[in-house]
Amino acid sequence: MAVASNDSGGGGEARLPIQERIGPIRWLRENLFSTWYNVVLSIVALYIIYLFTALIWQWGIVDAVWVAENRRECLNINPDGACWAGVFVWFKAIIYGRYPEAEHWRIDLAVVLLALWMVPLWLPRVKAKTLVALGTVAFYPFLAAYLFMGGEKGLFLQVMLSASIVVLVANTLHALLGVLADRSLPEALISLLGLGALSEKMQRNILLAILAAGFFVVYLLQMGWTLQNVS
Repeated sequence: MAVASNDSGGGGEARLPIQERIGPIRWLRENLFSTWYNVVLSIVALYIIYLFTALIWQWGIVDAVWVAENRRECLNINPDGACWAGVFVWFKAIIYGRYPEAEHWRIDLAVVLLALWMVPLWLPRVKAKTLVALGTVAFYPFLAAYLFMGGEKGLFLQVMLSASIVVLVANTLHALLGVLADRSLPEALISLLGLGALSEKMQRNILLAILAAGFFVVYLLQMGWTLQNVS
């Protein structure tokens, strides 16, 4: 009898089906339908969402114009729907504006480089993300600006372009090592070069020397790299 009493006295929560004690059903019951006014508010909110979704569906899908030569033809076919035909026809103009078509690759490359620069920030195993973010903010604008505008490079711009390329390469290697080996770039270099027995100061100086050598090589290479000026 005691056992029966314990089994039956576990409370209402224990007697509920497992689907209602854990998971989305419990979340809905506790957050949206816990009281009568929560039920009313939830129903009103769901109805508003339904109306908005139906309106967007009608405008963006049902009444939309997908094939047309221009916006005037879109309006003649159906003035109440979205003119996706215009988006498709004018896609390049929307993205690139009046930038010369032969130089669109420069815009594309700048976007790809930004994505490559930013990816390490979302990879959980990558270390020193603050430095990666600071490097993006400090150096990417110079690289992107030259890709966009081109023209002759003064000494300052050459220095910043070289630094940007070195930081981009270092960030990429740093991210790959973080994902594949759970190590930072400095840790990998110290291990690869057998510098573990040296003091931290000596290790830092050697790493800075490697960084300076990389910068010098990139600086020499970029001197012969000139892009057409786009104004």
